Amino acid sequence: MRKWMCLLFAFCVILSITALTSIYSSAVGIEISHGDRVFIRGVKSGKYIDVPGGTLSSGEKAQIYEGNQSLAQQWDIYMFSDGFFLIRSALNNRYLLSVNYLESSEGGAAANGSYLILEYFPDGTPIPSRAIFTTVAYNQYGVSKIVNKQSLLQGTLKYVEALYGATGNETKLVQWDTYSTVDTAFNQYWVFESTNRMPSYGISHLVDLLGHCDYSGSTKYQALFNRGVAAWNAYMGTNRFRQDTNLTVNDFTIQDETVASGNPNATASTDYINKKVTFYTSAMDALDGDVIRQKVVMHELGHVLGLDHSSQSGGNIMNQGGFAYWTSLALDDKASYNYNIVNY
Repeated sequence: MRKWMCLLFAFCVILSITALTSIYSSAVGIEISHGDRVFIRGVKSGKYIDVPGGTLSSGEKAQIYEGNQSLAQQWDIYMFSDGFFLIRSALNNRYLLSVNYLESSEGGAAANGSYLILEYFPDGTPIPSRAIFTTVAYNQYGVSKIVNKQSLLQGTLKYVEALYGATGNETKLVQWDTYSTVDTAFNQYWVFESTNRMPSYGISHLVDLLGHCDYSGSTKYQALFNRGVAAWNAYMGTNRFRQDTNLTVNDFTIQDETVASGNPNATASTDYINKKVTFYTSAMDALDGDVIRQKVVMHELGHVLGLDHSSQSGGNIMNQGGFAYWTSLALDDKASYNYNIVNY
């Protein structure tokens, strides 16, 4: 009996050391179902589809806005059996996201630049195609494009995006033709987030006693790393991440290797014991553009801060894998950071 207990204890220790030593990345997808209440976040901006001022008015143009978890940013999904769905405001389910076509009739052209609006439909009103949507999901990246049914019926395939690719608060939403590559199309990528916050608690971190993460070394992806540092610091309101100097104690090192030992598909890892973040150039270079490589960098910086993998589906930075632009910290990422900061 004592022998089996010793073996079990040894096995648990091995698992713990493995978890503490390195955290790798892989890929997840997203799903929406009938009856879900969600936030809808723009991948490029990191901002959420929003009812202006939280006040519903039929014909009001929808916008993006910094996440605030209010009902103005919550949407109820009504899914039809054919996979198309309505996007209903949580403020009042009779108000739907719709496309304001430049032509007055349903048969008018599904034009580039047509605004997304809040449109009121009384009970019993037939729902026109301009208020019905579907998604084109990219499960490898954990994101979707949102397509209006009317454009599908007319064979024009228009996708929801922020006007002119802007990322500021109150930017209006329009529909537009698609783009050719991931890096040019990220203004048309969206993630559906649960309205239930699920902060994750990390098992370790590399934040020093003074509350900093001072780093040394370099990487092939230094420009992306610098952007990631700036994005995290902007949210945290402090220079928690700082480049090491002769006046500071190094908290972790960044470096490149070609392939991860035992895991050739890994793009990066955070090693708490040896205090280093490693990017694996073979897998990183195989990714489809800098937009996705930026997400990997942001993800590893989250591990440095002590954040574990998110249990939410979708495009959170701390999802294991997935896809997000470098400024795009999800509400769940922020909740996880806020949950962990008390342990520094």
